[in-house]
Amino acid sequence: MNYSERFTAIMSETDPNSGNSPHRVAESIRENGLVEEKDLPFSEDIKTPEQYYQPDPMRTSLLVKGKRWTKQYLFKHEWVWNGNPLVAEKVRLLKEALKRSPVGASVYAWNCDANGIYQKSGEDNHWVCIYGWNDHGWKIFDSYTNSYKLYSFDADISMAKLYWLSKAPSEVDNWDIAILKSMVKFIKDLIYKNKNVRIS
Repeated sequence: MNYSERFTAIMSETDPNSGNSPHRVAESIRENGLVEEKDLPFSEDIKTPEQYYQPDPMRTSLLVKGKRWTKQYLFKHEWVWNGNPLVAEKVRLLKEALKRSPVGASVYAWNCDANGIYQKSGEDNHWVCIYGWNDHGWKIFDSYTNSYKLYSFDADISMAKLYWLSKAPSEVDNWDIAILKSMVKFIKDLIYKNKNVRIS
């Protein structure tokens, strides 16, 4: 599915000059949902940031579509680490996280060495998707340039976040779960009340 970046950028209050927090963007998706690109496209007639970050406030019809998405899907996210562990520990934690999810990560954009491997030479200033690794570094997809890169293992990645998406349980599923919970409680209460009664 191709979702609208404009919708999420507006709903998460992204600043065209300073960007945004990856956590706030993920929280916006979790709370406000997503809409399709065709609903709020990045079309050729958009020439300025002011045009891109409209409509603000968001149209009610799109808010409704976004909320409908949250009823269909459960979206969750979590940091890969807290604090600032050593680089070797970050490498270990990232490899573990990649068993569960592609990982969003902060990187320095961009300083490439003679071997085609990107190195960190300043503060992290860009958010990318890590989708794997090889002997030389992290395999990265950069959506800004729609390109694939290799980022050095030696780079001290400041932040990383994994994501989780599933179909939301239906109302029928919720009803079934409620019935099962009621049955379990009934049986527990029955056993408790009759714990001294021998059953043969």
